[in-house]
Amino acid sequence: MNLSNLFSSVIGAVTVGLLDFLFWGRQGKLEDRVSKLETEKVDKLSAKFDKHLEADQSQRILALLEQVSGRMAKMEDSLQRALENNAGQDQRISNLALYTQNLDKALQNHEKNYHHRGN
Repeated sequence: MNLSNLFSSVIGAVTVGLLDFLFWGRQGKLEDRVSKLETEKVDKLSAKFDKHLEADQSQRILALLEQVSGRMAKMEDSLQRALENNAGQDQRISNLALYTQNLDKALQNHEKNYHHRGN
C-alpha cells in the first residue's frame, strides 16, 4: 500500500466516522426533542383534564335534580290532597244546593197552602 492510499483510507474512515458521529448525535438530539415534546403534550393534556374535572359540576347538578324531584313529588301529593278536598267540597256544595232548593220549594208550598197572599 502506498502512502497516498493509506492517507485516503484514513481520511475516508475519519470522514465516515465524523459523519456517523454527527448523524447519531443529531438523531439523539431529535429523540430528546421528540421525548420532550411528548412530555409537554402529556403535561398540557393533564392540566386540561384537571381543569375539566375542577369545572365539572355533574354531581352538584345531579344532587339539585334529586332535590327538585323530591319537591315535585311532595307538590304532587299536596295537589292530590287538594283535589280530593275540592271534590269533597264540591259534593257538599251540591248537597247544600239541593237542600236549599228543597227548602225553597217547601217554603213556597207552605206559603201557598197556609198563607194565602193576594196573588
